[in-house]
Amino acid sequence: MDNLTITTPAALRELVTRSVVTALAEALPPMLRQANQPPYLTKKELMKLTGWSSRTVEYKKAEGKISYVRQGRLCLFPTDQFLEWLQEGFVPANEAA
Repeated sequence: MDNLTITTPAALRELVTRSVVTALAEALPPMLRQANQPPYLTKKELMKLTGWSSRTVEYKKAEGKISYVRQGRLCLFPTDQFLEWLQEGFVPANEAA
């Protein structure tokens, strides 16, 4: 870490303010996205989110490619696990050829 000399209370206040603003700017967007998403997706919601057909969802379930919870006839897909699964296939734009 760099040596830092604070000369005035105003300089300290400015440094703390900048640090807090930077930390909030990094932390808030993911927290807000998570707070606004439901814990589980229905099959229809999953199909709408991904553009997959009903048959594709059933295939991915049968192959064990996506996690789900069964409540009687209702299948629910854990949102967090599904988004993590999608993120595993992420290819940054500068690496795509």
